[in-house]
Amino acid sequence: MTGNNGKMETKGVDQVFEDMQKDLNDVKALIRSLFNRKIGGVFNG
Repeated sequence: MTGNNGKMETKGVDQVFEDMQKDLNDVKALIRSLFNRKIGGVFNG
């Protein structure tokens, strides 16, 4: 990542946190779906 006349810093940090939050939500959704599938398999099987 290259700095943009120092303007990147505040915007960059916000963007990083936004991306991290998005990734975290994706991971949570993935884990939840896998977990539900496993639990469902255990109870149904």
